[in-house]
Amino acid sequence: MRTNLIQRRKAKKFSQEQMAKKIGIERSTYSGYELGYFNPSMKNALKIKEILGYTKDDIFLNTDVS
Repeated sequence: MRTNLIQRRKAKKFSQEQMAKKIGIERSTYSGYELGYFNPSMKNALKIKEILGYTKDDIFLNTDVS
């Protein structure tokens, strides 16, 4: 699970549905990004970072991998 991504989204008080609409994708696709099932395209990754106001590159790292 991509904890950084989830925490940033929740801090902005966006639902997964709202994020998906802002990016122009399905909610299930966005959920897959958060769950780490697949990676966003570069275009979508940049949109996500812009929407969330995140400047670092570690937002898509899985932070709970043991």
